[in-house]
Amino acid sequence: ALDGDVIEIRPGIYTGEGNYNLDHYGKSITIRSSDPYDASIVAATIIDASQAGRGFYVHSGEDANCVIWGLTIQNCLSEYGSGILCENASPTIVTCVVQNNTATLCGGGVFISDSNSLFAACIIRDNTSEVGAGIGCESGQPIFASCLITANVASGDSSGGGGVNSSYSGNLLLLNCTIAGNSAPSGPGGGLLCIDSDVEIENSILWGNSANQDPQISIFAASAGSVTVSYSDVEGGQAAVGAH
Repeated sequence: ALDGDVIEIRPGIYTGEGNYNLDHYGKSITIRSSDPYDASIVAATIIDASQAGRGFYVHSGEDANCVIWGLTIQNCLSEYGSGILCENASPTIVTCVVQNNTATLCGGGVFISDSNSLFAACIIRDNTSEVGAGIGCESGQPIFASCLITANVASGDSSGGGGVNSSYSGNLLLLNCTIAGNSAPSGPGGGLLCIDSDVEIENSILWGNSANQDPQISIFAASAGSVTVSYSDVEGGQAAVGAH
């Protein structure tokens, strides 16, 4: 494939060697389903790693012209970012479903490091890891817009961030997102855990998350992190600007 090419994947379950640890190798290409606007096509176009590795690894300086669009990514396993790992690259991920993935450390669904990635209209659900089960973020300025982050579980004995963990100089924007039904049974921040990073939440909903402490939003006490909430609906209330 050359820069500008589109790789179209027909509906089916793609598993086995060659169908996981997928890598763009620095190319500005689009990998998508046959109709990424059709939820039934997205649900039927499945990258299934069968616990043999991660789904996508984007790490060669790719920019927004590197696109993953309208795929379901599931049953992946790695230390970080089992569904999608964006590291030193900033791709665009649109209308993807990232589900039923496991990370042994962080980012069962997605992990972002030194990345300004855009995730739009994605569903990130039923993923597990020690911390940041749905999304793990550090050292970047990623944007999640109109995403559903739900039913993810941070399973570590003292970790947290069932839905989202933002740490280590991350600057995360959550815009028009719903973060609901996530859990951190033994730690803080069922919805969101912030450690030494800045998180901005706009026009979003955080509801029905559960944790050992701070079920919706937790800012790690010893950190210099901050969470700014505006025009959002947070169960139990949160210092915010506008309706909350």
